[in-house]
Amino acid sequence: MLIPPLLQKGDYIYGSFIKPEMINGYIKSSDPSNKDALIGQYFFSYSSVSQAIAYAKASLTQWQKKSIESRIVPIQKLQEDIVKNHQFITKTISLESGSPLHEASSEVNESILFLQYLIDASPSILDEIQQKKYTQVPAPLGCLFVLTPHVHSFFYGVIFCASALITGNVVVHKPSRYTPAIGQLVAEIWDRCSLKRGVYNMVQGPGTHISQQVMKNTLLDGIVFCGEYDTANSIHRRTPVHLPLRLFCGGKGTGIILSDADIDDTSNTVIAALTRSGGQSPYGLSRIFVHESIIEDVLETIENRLKNVHISPPNGEQPSQLGPLISEQALSQYIQQGESIEKEGHKAICPAQKHTNETGFFVFPSMYRMYQSSKDLFLDIEVKGPTLLVYTFAQEQDVVGMIKKISYRRSLSIFSQRESTITQEKINFGRICYNKTHQLPIVSTMPHGKCGNGHREGLGIVRSLIQYINKERIP
Repeated sequence: MLIPPLLQKGDYIYGSFIKPEMINGYIKSSDPSNKDALIGQYFFSYSSVSQAIAYAKASLTQWQKKSIESRIVPIQKLQEDIVKNHQFITKTISLESGSPLHEASSEVNESILFLQYLIDASPSILDEIQQKKYTQVPAPLGCLFVLTPHVHSFFYGVIFCASALITGNVVVHKPSRYTPAIGQLVAEIWDRCSLKRGVYNMVQGPGTHISQQVMKNTLLDGIVFCGEYDTANSIHRRTPVHLPLRLFCGGKGTGIILSDADIDDTSNTVIAALTRSGGQSPYGLSRIFVHESIIEDVLETIENRLKNVHISPPNGEQPSQLGPLISEQALSQYIQQGESIEKEGHKAICPAQKHTNETGFFVFPSMYRMYQSSKDLFLDIEVKGPTLLVYTFAQEQDVVGMIKKISYRRSLSIFSQRESTITQEKINFGRICYNKTHQLPIVSTMPHGKCGNGHREGLGIVRSLIQYINKERIP
């Protein structure tokens, strides 16, 4: 696979890529499969943040005056550009994130699909909001600082910014420090879609340093963050009380395997969800609750298949099932998490270990049999990497109580050939997916618990963003 011919262009401010006069530091664009630099080091500048926000703010009035039909036009061009450059985008995502090519391609397809939903349905959603009898007419909040994560970085970079722009806001986008090349790629696509100058801007840099500049800026009207809960909590603590903040976070999924489940099909689905995006995807799975009558068979089947998961760079000779973690820090957190689980007395079926590949951040997938206690510390963590925590239950009502204790939970799948007594009201996950067909994918839903209101699938994010924008205006 050829490395896409990316060239470092600098921050994207007021319709141009610029290189600052004063450089405050550097971040690396590297391939986590081998730690090789893709396009060297990206510099970052504190001055770029204030400059980008100032230009965005100056563009706000004219952008808000545009009709929804006019704002849809650049979104359509954005979608067309992504379709046209699908292969190039896929390679870039795969190289910088370490995702297998089929996952990177799926991420691009999901971005195209979301944009189509946005184009088709956002006028009716906005009209619905406008038609309601509020004391004040809802209006866009204004200039938003949008932070997106390294996991599915292209998808989130596209959908959050597109949702903000189509609802009449202007944005300054900061991609993850681990995916600066993908961040630049998103900016390049926006640059080609005939967008008014200053409406979309992009700055690079480590979140801690950049956010310090953001918190001091008086021109900003709101912050939108998508990523891990711990980071969101840190941002929440440091954000001034007057500045509106919207956090889109979420833990991974949970599975309930009932006594009549097809163990082979269920195991295939669990492993596919466990290993997605190196085990870092919020669409993945980190916990399963297995009926006691089949626990041994399930453990044995999953263990045997985990040992045969193909771990390799995305450009290897065989299609990769499990790519690398994003960084050395992520690798260390994964190993330390496994050590903590064992220290608490839980059984390592497949312990967390670094892979023998020394050139990248590869790990073996891990699985632990968890023993219930009055206080299980590991129901209250956001599980790192490709780690599967396996619990046993006897009665369906028992599993409901355990799942409600999970602090970071996003979706629920029930593996069974029959209708379960577990209902949406009992679990409060949003909706339940009954996996009755062959390898039906784990379905993500809006999270609860410590995940707050989190990311909602499809057009839910647009409605959620509109609600956020208007929360101070709607009684």
